[in-house]
Amino acid sequence: MNVETGKIDSKCDFNLNPNGNVVADLGELAGKILIDIKAAGLKFDAPSYPFKLGPLSVSGHHNLPTQSKVWLLLHDGKLYYLQNARLNLESSGNWTNHGVNVGHGIKSIHAVLVTDEGDLLFQQKIANSDYSGFSILPAGSRELDSANLIQQ
Repeated sequence: MNVETGKIDSKCDFNLNPNGNVVADLGELAGKILIDIKAAGLKFDAPSYPFKLGPLSVSGHHNLPTQSKVWLLLHDGKLYYLQNARLNLESSGNWTNHGVNVGHGIKSIHAVLVTDEGDLLFQQKIANSDYSGFSILPAGSRELDSANLIQQ
């Protein structure tokens, strides 16, 4: 299955729905089916990142369409904290973010796939300089991966 081109093979097209699942039209074979691609998506390069207070660089790889809306969120065990911009998913299958601002009490970083509505919500928070914590992810969001943060 090639996620970039939207083809499973020459006889089958698919679309990514807002929940991060693939809906494939198998035509005369079986109608529409739902294929869970939980194993596909985005991964951090490391299970944990040592850091000192201040900006942190994180990186990883993905097999998502490059237009997917993925945000990095910091978590302190109770609340999520938004970072400045959504991830730039490169066509090479890599991603890097050099500006993760880690503060006191942050325990982990999460890569979250959001719907168009979730993306708009996060963009509005950034535009309003609203970096307050929140406990619930936007509807339809799906965590793709996480990594522990270990303060040095």
